[in-house]
Amino acid sequence: MKNTVKRRAAILMPILLTAVFLHSCGAKNPPAVTANPPSALAPSAPGASDAVPTATEPAEDSAFVYYEDIPIKNGAALSAYAAYPGGVSAAVDAYYSEVMSAFKNTARNLASDLAEYDDISPGVSYTLGDTYEITFQSDHLLSVLRTITADTGGAHESADITCETFVLPSGRRAPLLEFFTAPRAEYIGRIAALFDEYVEETGAELFFPNTAEYFRENFPEDYFTIMPYGLAFHFPPLTIAPYSMSTITITIPSSALEDIFTLPAE
Repeated sequence: MKNTVKRRAAILMPILLTAVFLHSCGAKNPPAVTANPPSALAPSAPGASDAVPTATEPAEDSAFVYYEDIPIKNGAALSAYAAYPGGVSAAVDAYYSEVMSAFKNTARNLASDLAEYDDISPGVSYTLGDTYEITFQSDHLLSVLRTITADTGGAHESADITCETFVLPSGRRAPLLEFFTAPRAEYIGRIAALFDEYVEETGAELFFPNTAEYFRENFPEDYFTIMPYGLAFHFPPLTIAPYSMSTITITIPSSALEDIFTLPAE
């Protein structure tokens, strides 16, 4: 039999989080923390740029929802919870239906793996969750921030995020480069300069050393969502700052990049 809880958490967390994200790209998810943005990063007023996306009211709550208490052994259980947007378009609904099926399989496989360990405390409850926030919705675009959290007895919950922006009604995923008319090197340089400003004005001591270099070397191309007046970049816990900072969201108004910001074609 296998041994400690900490060892179990160290082995299983990368596996289960990878399993969910490979299909698509929280237990109860902590909300994303949007740090107060300074100067150029502050939300812009409507009409600041012709490329500013126009939001519509979100559809009624027709999300895909899954909840299951999966028995492990000795009265222990895994509480698995997932919720995904629904009623947006047939293509997006089909996508999230598949994501939910994959999550169910991941949760049941995790419960089965946990049952192999001999240090499961009687009656303990572990958690696994995948929840979402719609950061922007219009007739043309849907942008979603998902948070996956897992607690299987480690020092704290494991958490990760995934970001998905769809062109409607086709359900095509829109990459970041489609939101810019400039070459990739140019828009990355402009965004990196704004990120440097954010770190300096927020307090560099709150972040890991060499955060600016990390940002350039690991540009968060897949960790963006659309907001009502621009773009947001999301950083999972322990990416650029300690775990206590949770998920960090930095919003860049389209007005700060209005000469190169655009919207993707359908």
